[in-house]
Amino acid sequence: MRDLLSSRERIIHMARVACVGGIGFVVQTSIFEIVGIQLELLRPSTAHSLAAK
Repeated sequence: MRDLLSSRERIIHMARVACVGGIGFVVQTSIFEIVGIQLELLRPSTAHSLAAK
């Protein structure tokens, strides 16, 4: 039984991780921009903490 992933499986796994990370980055940045900068509902540092959660 092989424990290591094939090179194709590794590439697919890395692509999935990068995609999920990219989506998280976009969501976090959007929340920070909307709540902290455009609407000025919270101070930018508080909006950053909220977006990170």
